Amino acid sequence: MAAKVRQLIQKLRYLIFIFSATSPLFPFFLVALFFLAIVLLGMGAYFVGLFSLDSLSAEGIDNQLDGGVIDTFWWSLKHVLDPGAFSEDYGAPFLVKVFAFVNTLMGLLLVGALIGFIVNSINSMMDQVMRGSVKVEEKRHVVILGWNDKVPSIINILARGRNRMIVVILSAEEPREVRERLRQRLKERPGLRVLPQRGSAHLTSELDRVALRQAAAVIMVADDSDRKNVVSADISSIKSLMLLKSFDFSQVERPNLVVEVSEDSTRSLVEGISNPPVPSVSGGDFIGKTLVQCARNPGYSNIYTELLALRGYRLVIAEFPEFEEALFGDVVAQFETAIPIGVSWVEDDGRRAIILNPELDYDLGPGDELVMLSRFTGDLAWSPTDFANLKRLAQPRFDASADVDQVELMPGDSQSRLERVAVVGYSSSFRSVLEALNGHATEQSHVLLLNEASKHDVLPLPDLDEVRELFPNLVISVEYIDFENGSDQRLVELIGAQEALVLLADESVAGADSDAGVAVNLLRLSDAIAANTELNVVIEVFESASSDYLAPLPVTDAVYGPELLSIQMAQIAMRPALAPVFRELLNAGGIEMRVRPLAAYMTVSDTIDFAQLQHICLSRNESALGIARAGASGEVIFCPGTERLPAMVDDKVVVLAQQLYV
Repeated sequence: MAAKVRQLIQKLRYLIFIFSATSPLFPFFLVALFFLAIVLLGMGAYFVGLFSLDSLSAEGIDNQLDGGVIDTFWWSLKHVLDPGAFSEDYGAPFLVKVFAFVNTLMGLLLVGALIGFIVNSINSMMDQVMRGSVKVEEKRHVVILGWNDKVPSIINILARGRNRMIVVILSAEEPREVRERLRQRLKERPGLRVLPQRGSAHLTSELDRVALRQAAAVIMVADDSDRKNVVSADISSIKSLMLLKSFDFSQVERPNLVVEVSEDSTRSLVEGISNPPVPSVSGGDFIGKTLVQCARNPGYSNIYTELLALRGYRLVIAEFPEFEEALFGDVVAQFETAIPIGVSWVEDDGRRAIILNPELDYDLGPGDELVMLSRFTGDLAWSPTDFANLKRLAQPRFDASADVDQVELMPGDSQSRLERVAVVGYSSSFRSVLEALNGHATEQSHVLLLNEASKHDVLPLPDLDEVRELFPNLVISVEYIDFENGSDQRLVELIGAQEALVLLADESVAGADSDAGVAVNLLRLSDAIAANTELNVVIEVFESASSDYLAPLPVTDAVYGPELLSIQMAQIAMRPALAPVFRELLNAGGIEMRVRPLAAYMTVSDTIDFAQLQHICLSRNESALGIARAGASGEVIFCPGTERLPAMVDDKVVVLAQQLYV
């Protein structure tokens, strides 16, 4: 018998252990059990006759079973919860005092334990939050998988124009460190909440913990913790994509997805994993092409940034069934607050096709959507159909088929081919820069790899013979010069022979230090740069904060790579259909943004009639996007609408036009 009792006790102890180890509610259950036992003990004293009739009367307890239950319970509860109730027992019988003392003493112990459990539970919850292990209960939020220096910029762009934004970051980083980095770089926005979570994007349980299925958008960034191992970051993204492919989204709306890849060669693999294809962005490819576009079109960086930065303008894709079988030229004149710049549709395989700046007689068919540059200041929506209510004109602004007076294009204005370019430094954008230069070359162009003599043995340049085979339109040469002597005649001759100078950032060091290195190189080369007044100087910069000390230096365009990439990823996350639009704007041989003098299109008077300007551009198979103001401000006004703008002689027109090489 005793053995069975011991066995029963052991089993009970084991069950209590299991319950306490697996349930956070166990402490509260235990306290509640003891609390109830003591209260019931006090109530039981009445029924076993511990209290005399006089004692019951003194305590205000009715001497009836039916009416005394509640009174007895209240008496016992009062002594357990309130130690001060013990003073009310003055003059009561001895047994009543003893029992009240026991109740009060046990009450102190239990209430103290309860407070301790509550405090520990709160601390545990706070610890879970700080460790990033809380289950997220959100819908229509944004999930960012991974961490790199672009994440704060992405969040800033996403939150721009939205009244409420919930962002969940799932990464291997310590949440406390993530919060500190976000605190330094995030802008204060009342409706923005960011929840850093620690975990793996390769586990279904972790993705469910951040409510990925209920998210509005998922942004997968490349891990830059190891800058030298970019392949590992891309493999990690592929693993996460394969996992997402197995998710069942039949009960919820599939979130928008955009992936950052470290190498451009990975892009086709990433986009082919799912159907429809997942939009992807290659940092090195994007920045390299942007650098070349800036070298070909001075001022391109500022205009491209303004176009994408969501400061009152949006690139949108919207469907207008009423324009089916209409001509593109007729549709252009229908909007006041938007400018149609192209046509898009979805192919049978799920891929999205795009035509920018189509012919005026392009016939819109079923399924065709308009690519538009629109003025928009409201909350950012996720659905493309939200932009179907763009402000329309009662009457078209002009007849696209009518002839207009032509102004002869200024001589040399279409010159955009670079014949001689010097590249200083090496980064992940290096190969993309050469690829873009090779794509724009109509005949052999000369590319000079100009570097410091001190870096002759440490600069990680690829095999030049292999590079020359890959880019046959480029004549590539290498020179190592002592930058310390910026007035060296050989250095002056080399830079003096160039049309553009591209300085790449050093990715082996932190962003601010890398930007400082670019500034030092500019200072060393300043004498040689000053000798070539026609030289376009384009630099790659990691941090926009570096603009303060870069401003006095002789720079034509500064490409803030991570910021531009962040803007593009945020835009694609909101509208995946825009991915081919951005790609088309940067690719060689297609449509590009140009900045041309206003006088090349119309006689400069006191004001600019943008509708007339747009009409003139359309007659040349170009799309007018806005006006780039003259002067130091460099303000860009997109979509002026029907308002007349004051004109200045040096104002320029931002247009979409076919790339020309003359």
